[in-house]
Amino acid sequence: MPLTGPERSLLDQIARQDEVTGGVAGSEELIPDVVPSIAALCGILGVDRKTYYNWKKRFGGEIPANRTNGSYDVLAWQAFVRRKGLIEGFDSTDDEEDGEDIDSLKRRDLKAKAMEREFKLEILRKDYLHKDDVREAITRMVNEAIKLIRDKLENELPPVCAGLDALRIREENSRVVDEFCETIHKGGIV
Repeated sequence: MPLTGPERSLLDQIARQDEVTGGVAGSEELIPDVVPSIAALCGILGVDRKTYYNWKKRFGGEIPANRTNGSYDVLAWQAFVRRKGLIEGFDSTDDEEDGEDIDSLKRRDLKAKAMEREFKLEILRKDYLHKDDVREAITRMVNEAIKLIRDKLENELPPVCAGLDALRIREENSRVVDEFCETIHKGGIV
């Protein structure tokens, strides 16, 4: 004897629930395909309203759309929860932890912005120098140091060392190098 339309519809509904929930047909109370309110949907999914709104905010356009009459497709929501790994029983305490993460990210962002502003102020106060200015100053100092050591070794030292034995020449060279290093160390290149 063939099934009537309502009987066939009921069997189709049970089969679809079984596909979505992964359970055995008839092992749970019959769940309607459509519910008229968020409260009813949350009751079936086993979550509170806050969780529903957090999911809506978190997943945006990915959540199942309402039907044209404003009702909620339970099977679509169950499939969505399963696909996203949002297990039934997911409660708002998990979302509060996410909220703490968001708050800490906001704090870090604000801290980074404040540090950036401080850095810009330090640049305006000339606490930091442009790298080209530093490069130019170092090049100038190195050139002055080379000029100083050449002057000492090529002009001052030869007349002093004329007629001295090797040991005395070495002592004079050492004295000139020490004098040069002390001058450089004090930053007194002229």
